[in-house]
Amino acid sequence: RIAQELVNNIVKHAEAEQVNAEWVTGDEEWTLTISDNGKGFDVHSHPGVGLTNIQTRAELIGGVIKMDSQPGKGTWVQLAIAR
Repeated sequence: RIAQELVNNIVKHAEAEQVNAEWVTGDEEWTLTISDNGKGFDVHSHPGVGLTNIQTRAELIGGVIKMDSQPGKGTWVQLAIAR
């Protein structure tokens, strides 16, 4: 559901031409990284409902969300879940 919400946000808001997704299963954690080359946003602004839902869902499964985005430079989001 987290990946679906991230992709929905890209489709609705990012105006991206490219989306990358990577799933890595490590010895200590699993990571899902999704990035785009869209218009980006100010991560310090008030989060929308979609980003709030992503954060809440991550916490419910013991995951941690890391995010980086800058206006005009796209967005990078990583979900890490301990094994």
